[in-house]
Amino acid sequence: MWRKILNIGSWVLLAAYLGFSLWLTDQRMNSLTFHRVKVDIVDSLENHFVSPAEVTEILAKKGIRTTGNKLEDLNRDQVKSTVKMLSGVKDALVYSTPDGTLYIMVWQRTPVMRFVNPYASYYIDTEGQEMALSEHYSAQVMM
Repeated sequence: MWRKILNIGSWVLLAAYLGFSLWLTDQRMNSLTFHRVKVDIVDSLENHFVSPAEVTEILAKKGIRTTGNKLEDLNRDQVKSTVKMLSGVKDALVYSTPDGTLYIMVWQRTPVMRFVNPYASYYIDTEGQEMALSEHYSAQVMM
């Protein structure tokens, strides 16, 4: 009988401890302030359409403040959709770490062909979508 009461009591204490620690962690994460932003171009060896400076520049132009912002004030979906507005970006992932760093991982689109005529010039990517030319990089693809 005492063993059963002790067993139930230890499970109740464990559940209370876990609940309290989750609440405390949530409070700490909500008060977290971002100190730096790290932009990682995942496939930067293959293509050079997007640079980390361009990503931070477009966020600044759209008025999205990343450093000095609290976790609860930053809309990560808005950051992701803003980064995906760049023509060379295929996908983006935005996440934060407990040390106050906001990570933005970017995957670039892969051009397959370049379309050129007197009125327009653009790339066609692997998904068949039009892709704007870059001022900094020219892909070695079929014209």
